[in-house]
Amino acid sequence: NDFTATNLGGKSLSFEAGETQNINGNLSLSGSSSTSLLTLKDVGSGIWNINCSNPSITNVDVINSTSANSIVATESKNSGHNTRWIFPGQEYIWTGNSNNDWDTAANWNLYSVPGFGAKVTIAAATNHPVLTDALNLNQNYNGTAYTGEITVASGAKFDLAAETLTVGTIINNGTVQLKGVANQITLPC
Repeated sequence: NDFTATNLGGKSLSFEAGETQNINGNLSLSGSSSTSLLTLKDVGSGIWNINCSNPSITNVDVINSTSANSIVATESKNSGHNTRWIFPGQEYIWTGNSNNDWDTAANWNLYSVPGFGAKVTIAAATNHPVLTDALNLNQNYNGTAYTGEITVASGAKFDLAAETLTVGTIINNGTVQLKGVANQITLPC
């Protein structure tokens, strides 16, 4: 079963909080442009869930959603509290509100972990980010190369531990801690 809602900039689709939307076929959702988005949000208070294997999502604004599989939303906005959604070009700021784990959503201003193509700022915080897995913020998706950016602010620290980082740009105004692993940081030529 396909679900299509396209060219709906300025409109909203609301999903019941706590419920799961299962799309067994193709899922196509879009607003009209990157400045006229289709909003995907919850009804009530809480997280709405989506389960689909073949999504095509662009020009949307998503809030309070968890996906069973990774969903890429191009030219879109992450309004927070989204899990397994990827928003290339979205800005994320490290807060360290929970712990040192990069992959903990509560450590980010949007309560979502950055995916490929993200623009990340590591702000000074009591809990600085520590990688626990390899991190690749660069990826080709549907013929477009997305590259991530990381800026380590003055007074901030970013600990790669013994993991590898692939990113388009890294600007270090603070401290980037390496652990002596070969090819720990990969930047495009």
